[in-house]
Amino acid sequence: MSSSKLTFHNSEFALNTIQERWPKILSQLIDSIYRNRETYCNDARQDISDKLKELTRRICHLRYDIMTNKPITLLSFSPLGSTELELWNHLLSVQGVKLRQSEDTKSEGLHMCWYDLPWLFAECYLYRRVVDVVVQSGLSEFDPFFVKKKHCFKKAGPFINSILHCLTKLSDLPPERAFNFFINKNCKGHEARRIWVNVVY
Repeated sequence: MSSSKLTFHNSEFALNTIQERWPKILSQLIDSIYRNRETYCNDARQDISDKLKELTRRICHLRYDIMTNKPITLLSFSPLGSTELELWNHLLSVQGVKLRQSEDTKSEGLHMCWYDLPWLFAECYLYRRVVDVVVQSGLSEFDPFFVKKKHCFKKAGPFINSILHCLTKLSDLPPERAFNFFINKNCKGHEARRIWVNVVY
């Protein structure tokens, strides 16, 4: 079954994703923002603690909406310009989403909810909504995942160095050995991805 057809109604994996993994990711994100607030203020060279509090409040609200299958809404902000925002809202409207964030979302039965979207589209929308709440909080250039990304990048350093070292010698290898090299590094890449998943999630 293709990932675009995977839904929260026909896949145990997708259902576990929305019920367990996404709430956990957002909880860890809230915790990370709180624990690193002083670092973020220092990096910004100003006191952004109120904006960080607002961001965590909005992420908490997003988490609640997902866990309780609330109606989803069109997006409001784009750090990349109006074309990106228009494209996202067009794709959402194709899925049946009509609500703007300023409109009442209480009548769940009348609107598309989180569980109504295909899994892959919903996952992309989740991360795009995180961008939306970052901008709404007055932190347009802030990356709430930066600390996790930095940690993962440092942890992957030895793997990256070994790949770069091998690539410098790849042109000297016969085709069969080059093929084995790529197969081996592909397996190690999957291992590195598992490290990333454990770090981020």
